[in-house]
Amino acid sequence: MSDNFIVVSPDAHLYDPVSGLYRGGDPAALTDAWDKAHDEWAAAMKAARRPILLIGLPGSGKSTFVSTGRHIGDDRLPRYAALFDATLTTRQERQILLEMADRLPVTAVVFTTPLTVCLQRNRARPADRRVPFPVISRMARNLESDPVTLQEGFSQILRADDISSNQVG
Repeated sequence: MSDNFIVVSPDAHLYDPVSGLYRGGDPAALTDAWDKAHDEWAAAMKAARRPILLIGLPGSGKSTFVSTGRHIGDDRLPRYAALFDATLTTRQERQILLEMADRLPVTAVVFTTPLTVCLQRNRARPADRRVPFPVISRMARNLESDPVTLQEGFSQILRADDISSNQVG
């Protein structure tokens, strides 16, 4: 979290509070994590945060972007922004968050990192954080067959190659 923006991510709720282990392979834990993330997103939208959805494959750079506080295009992250950091590779996943934004203009930042790079980064993760190859492949097919569009309700769509390497101050 930063003074300028908050980050909502289902991954934040997938660590066991006692053991510290990542529970991403547990279907019940995944459902609970997404429910908690949706609740956080709803609260951020009630606070009139500027919604930004980070969309891309595992290993595409979404979380790194968040942790380094990058610019979007020529601009710094908007003051009081809310970033949803998840793969969001299906229109259905994105639609839930767009509807929760309730008329606020929502920006999509789509990370277009090549699949081969995402797979390489995934292999470099700790074993409990790796996403199985079939899952990443399915997500890649989802994004390819159902790309992010303005017709979904986004006010703006930016591609990862539109993102400057400058740090937010």
